[in-house]
Amino acid sequence: MRLRRQHLYLGIPFVALAWIVTLPFADNAVLWHIRAGELQASTGGVLRVDPFSVSHGGLPWRTQSWLADLGYAWLERMVPVLVWAPFVMFAVAGVALASIGLGSWSVNRSVNTAALTMLVGFATLAPFIGARPTLFSYALLGVLVVIVRVERLWWVAIPLIWIWGSVHGSFPVGIGFLVLVAVVIRSRKLFAIATLSALTVMLGAHGVAVVDILRAFLENREALSVISEWQRPDFGNPFLLPILAIGLGVFLAYVRGRLVSRDLIVIAPFVVYALVAERNIPHSAIVLLAAYSGGWAVRTAAPVPESPIAARGWERRLVAVGLVGMVLVGALGISRGVGWSATRFPPPVLTDALLEREVLTNPAVGGYLIYKAWPQQPIFIDDRAELFGSKIVDVAQAIAGDSSVLATYGIEQVLVRRDVPLAGRLRDAGWVTRAEDESWVLFSR
Repeated sequence: MRLRRQHLYLGIPFVALAWIVTLPFADNAVLWHIRAGELQASTGGVLRVDPFSVSHGGLPWRTQSWLADLGYAWLERMVPVLVWAPFVMFAVAGVALASIGLGSWSVNRSVNTAALTMLVGFATLAPFIGARPTLFSYALLGVLVVIVRVERLWWVAIPLIWIWGSVHGSFPVGIGFLVLVAVVIRSRKLFAIATLSALTVMLGAHGVAVVDILRAFLENREALSVISEWQRPDFGNPFLLPILAIGLGVFLAYVRGRLVSRDLIVIAPFVVYALVAERNIPHSAIVLLAAYSGGWAVRTAAPVPESPIAARGWERRLVAVGLVGMVLVGALGISRGVGWSATRFPPPVLTDALLEREVLTNPAVGGYLIYKAWPQQPIFIDDRAELFGSKIVDVAQAIAGDSSVLATYGIEQVLVRRDVPLAGRLRDAGWVTRAEDESWVLFSR
């Protein structure tokens, strides 16, 4: 394939990705995963009880993302202090973007359409790109969307779903996608592959107990309701506008006859899925972009071929130079240093002043303290909703100003942002300010 100007468009999302992965680090969830991986590596087995918190220490809890945790621990040992994180985010998110583009090109044979689809996909996924294990699910779903169109590759879904089940608890999304496509194309073979994929998940480190992990999440919907990413999407947020554009594109594709009614068997559930929780948007976007590129039921028109006009010699050289330039700009972006988000995490002046006893803070900071100060610093709570359940709701109420929660749990140390209602309540109640900066304050009594 000769280089043409259109090929430059394919590189734009990757250059942008190389720069956003080095924004100040704000992903609290990956932090406790690193420590969980280190514990698993040292003990030679997956965790089955909570090792981190004082409030739930020793109670049953399983590391669903055990394989990702081991990988994080290895990377942290090789390249410590999260220096590895931007490279992992770029590589994994890059696979997701490349899958979106490849899926589009395989149907339409149009570089322009593939580039546009990738750009919209990047705009949709960008707010959700972090180092946490859920990132792997985006890449795995993207690959599933590509291979499901090629029957000889269907068997690849089985090991992919096993990997997915070992790195993140959203693997039922992949299984559900396979089942829905099997219904659309009336394929018993694909349905059997989806069934085998589901069974192989139970051959992972947790065995059939993987079902218990999913049940624990479902039984703690109240706790999930106070975690922003589990709440329903606020489409007034401009960062969520790309998913609306994707929905409009799919609707127009249906109106123009590029999709048929049977394709809605796949499309409709993923539209509903996106409306349930903000964190579901990336998965839905990947499937809906595939629907926009071409439905699964029938093809109503022949694929659009690329123009047979060959690029001139000077044009090919210009494109080659442009591609090299993109690589250099991307390399510059991904090699930048990464700092900690000052709005997400308290600085060392606060964490160094902590007393070695339980501290009430928001769940995100709990994960940060596991990474920075555990086991010396007792942890009261972090963001593991399936473990802490109603305690996460209680902490949210406390930060909102209900100081009676502190007495309920015997908390004598609080680390919160200065602008939350609880900070004012504790000042008025005479709690001692141990340390503070322009954003955070540490109280004790």
